[in-house]
Amino acid sequence: MASTTAVIVAAGRGLRAGGGVPKQWRDLNGQSIVDRSVAAFASHPGIDAIVLVLNPEELDRWTAPGVTIVAGGATRQDSVIAGLAVVKTDHVLIHDAARPLVTAAVIDRVCAALDNAPGYFAHRRRRDFTPKRSARPTPPTPCPPPMTSP
Repeated sequence: MASTTAVIVAAGRGLRAGGGVPKQWRDLNGQSIVDRSVAAFASHPGIDAIVLVLNPEELDRWTAPGVTIVAGGATRQDSVIAGLAVVKTDHVLIHDAARPLVTAAVIDRVCAALDNAPGYFAHRRRRDFTPKRSARPTPPTPCPPPMTSP
């Protein structure tokens, strides 16, 4: 069985969300958003390791054991690369910490897909899309289908 690491990226400043606190550190029903994201992967039997990528100025905010902490970069891409640099497992899942409600079923699906493909993109169709009115309407572009073959 392949080993799997979850790289959880939480290095952003979350300024567009307003409120003075980066959104990953905001409270969601008694627990920070980043805590909820990490817990979703830490409790999953298919995840063997967790790498949490944080803003370099916030490295001391995470104190729970069992998680490898890495300093993020200037961009999201730099932060993902920093997280990937310490991965030692066969498979890796990359997750945005600001999406704390990931389910075990989604993690199951991605882990299973990685047994048969080099990559997989988990997504949900947006149900709250309201198209703009224009002289020439264009339909929304759907998310790409998941990768199913190498």
